Amino acid sequence: MSGYGKLVLKLEVLDPSITGDEDDVMSKNNRWVTMLTRHCVTHSQAHKMAWAFIESNIPKDRWQDLDVMWYPDPIKIGSWK
Repeated sequence: MSGYGKLVLKLEVLDPSITGDEDDVMSKNNRWVTMLTRHCVTHSQAHKMAWAFIESNIPKDRWQDLDVMWYPDPIKIGSWK
């Protein structure tokens, strides 16, 4: 694969919140937290960066909660010459 793109690595986390019950039961709301973003990287570079970041920062039992995306060909928003 050629070309450049954007790497985004997100981790799904649970946000506990008090529901107001007399027992203070916790409800859990899922949300995604961006852990890593890199622009202008090739697919190969993105794969290497993501793997290195995951191995050194995310516990193995949380790997299934990751969303790792590489978006090829970033959208051009204008031309400045």
